[in-house]
Amino acid sequence: MNADTHPSLLRVLRQGTWFANLPVPLQEAIVRGSVVRSFAKGQVLSLEDSPPKGMFVVLEGRVRVVRTLPGGEEALYHIGEPGFWFGALALVAMRKTVVSIFAETTTRVMVLPKPQFERIVADEPRYIRHFALLLADRHATLLQILALAHGLTPMDRLRARLAETVEMKHRDRIAADSPTLNISQSELATMIGVSRQKLNGLLKELEAAGLVELGFRRIRVPDPTRLRGVTEEADAQAEQRVSG
Repeated sequence: MNADTHPSLLRVLRQGTWFANLPVPLQEAIVRGSVVRSFAKGQVLSLEDSPPKGMFVVLEGRVRVVRTLPGGEEALYHIGEPGFWFGALALVAMRKTVVSIFAETTTRVMVLPKPQFERIVADEPRYIRHFALLLADRHATLLQILALAHGLTPMDRLRARLAETVEMKHRDRIAADSPTLNISQSELATMIGVSRQKLNGLLKELEAAGLVELGFRRIRVPDPTRLRGVTEEADAQAEQRVSG
């Protein structure tokens, strides 16, 4: 990696909670062993059920995280923005990838190739713990989303999904107190399993309550804490259903 690029990438990546909490030698080893690549809209960054190519982090643009269901339909799990890391599961578990990643826009990513990842953890085995922590965070988020979707109303699912997405954005990259989610209503409707028309009505209700502000392919959350507070009753209901 170009010596001039190395410090600038470190500054950018340290905006994210996971990377910022890594030991400095590990931060430097990751950036030093990585390459920066660009992808056009629609290009495949990683294909499900394929051998892992490396660990990625979005620097610019957005990516779609999808998995093909048994009937051939694609399930949209997440829209990753700058600071979003992916690919670590297949590397750490030494297994094939479980989702596909597509460029939603022109996208620039940093890639830590598999051989460089393996060299880092071979030279210092204790570093594997830090990659496992990233996986644990992603796994916990997925379980939360699945639990909240169990038997809840569409409105409760929407509130919960927005709250979880805001929280993930905070962790991936230290954001402003009023984060804007760069996601279309069609994408969000797919993620919570309702029609585009149904979602629009639900969002209008949240907007009337002052919980969101709607724009073109953007949903601004003026007060994430208040939005999360609104979901507490839904959380309790979901936990009761899961435990029952």
